Amino acid sequence: RFYPNPFNSTINLEYYSNKEDMITLEAYNNVGTLCATLKLNTIIGFGHYTIDTYDTLPSGIYNIKVINSTGYQFAKLV
Repeated sequence: RFYPNPFNSTINLEYYSNKEDMITLEAYNNVGTLCATLKLNTIIGFGHYTIDTYDTLPSGIYNIKVINSTGYQFAKLV
């Protein structure tokens, strides 16, 4: 799950993983252009990341692609 904070430029990411894995986050704008990529190592179980996007993404609507070894999912971030 993603929780954007409209008052500052951070994204909170919560996840659950049943194995250690690498997660890649890709942010796409509304026309489908890749704007940012971030690679994260996960640990087994529940986890939480706070991602500072101040330098990489201006305010807006983004489609976030979450990729791991088992596949990918999309989420819309406002």
